[in-house]
Amino acid sequence: MSQMREPEEPARFWEFLFQNLQEKLTLRKGGTQIFSFHLPLGLGFTFRGWRRFFFLILLLPLLLAACEEEKDETNGEPKKHFRVFEFNEKYIIRGITNMLKEKGYTDPRVDMEKGTVETDYITQGDFRAKVEATVKKLDRREREVALVITTQKKTKEGWKPAKVLDKAIYDRFFDEMEMQIYREIGKGD
Repeated sequence: MSQMREPEEPARFWEFLFQNLQEKLTLRKGGTQIFSFHLPLGLGFTFRGWRRFFFLILLLPLLLAACEEEKDETNGEPKKHFRVFEFNEKYIIRGITNMLKEKGYTDPRVDMEKGTVETDYITQGDFRAKVEATVKKLDRREREVALVITTQKKTKEGWKPAKVLDKAIYDRFFDEMEMQIYREIGKGD
């Protein structure tokens, strides 16, 4: 069993610590050394002279990055996301309207002439969301649906735009929309 040694000088404090660590990390069985972990002691662990300056230069960017405040990704208006469907406008608009009702948006406003569906804000905790969908005819069979989900967060000053939603959320919304459109087609007129 090794005994604890006292450091000879305060200047050799780091060497003392690493020697003790090396002794503790050495695996012995009986009197035979089985595994040893070697620490390079002369590679800048004394922090004297230029080494201290070099260490601070390396450490400064890490400290600045750790103190950086998280940026709020509020770019104002959210982006429009698009998807093309091969359905009639009335089935698309009915599908969007019924899907929004199922999600808890009360009485979406529908304008069949403009091909738009809009909701009021639905509030949940400190956040609220609003959905706007526009159906545009591309050709005889294809219709383009533009979807915008606006989210806001409640602050002391009022409602401020929240983080812009990522593409995966829009893709999931479009997939649910497509399933609801198929249900509306199945119901018929």
